[in-house]
Amino acid sequence: MEEQGYNPQVLARLRESLGEMDRTDLVQILSHVIKVYVIESTAPFRIRLPAVEGESPAAPDALATTPGGGMALGFPRLVRALQEQYRLPELDRFRVEGEDVRLRVDGGEVLFRDGRVSFAVAPAGAAAAPAPP
Repeated sequence: MEEQGYNPQVLARLRESLGEMDRTDLVQILSHVIKVYVIESTAPFRIRLPAVEGESPAAPDALATTPGGGMALGFPRLVRALQEQYRLPELDRFRVEGEDVRLRVDGGEVLFRDGRVSFAVAPAGAAAAPAPP
C-alpha cells in the first residue's frame, strides 16, 4: 500500500514501532481507533462552542446535536468558535454577522447565507482584501 502525502521517514518509524508490538496490543489499539473515529465518528479534536442566548450551557467539550443525532452547530457558530480558540491568520478573513458568514478574498467577498454561497466582486478602485498578518 502506497501512502501519498505522508513523510516516508515518519511512516517507516511508525511501521518499525508497530512491528515490535505483540498482536494483543495491536488489536487493542486498532479496536480503540475504529471505535472512536469510525463507529462513534468522534472528531480528532473538540471545539468548545460559544454560548447561544436561550440555550442551556453544555459541557465545555460538548458538540451541539439535534435529537436525531445530527449536528445543530451551524456554520456561523462554528466559525466563531474556531476564531475564539485558534489564532490563525486565515480565520481572520472570516467575519460573522448574525447568521451570515463573510470571507474576504482578493477581488471580492464570499457570502455564506442559509446554506447558499455567493461571490461579490469588489467595486473597481476598491482596495483588495488585506492579507492576514
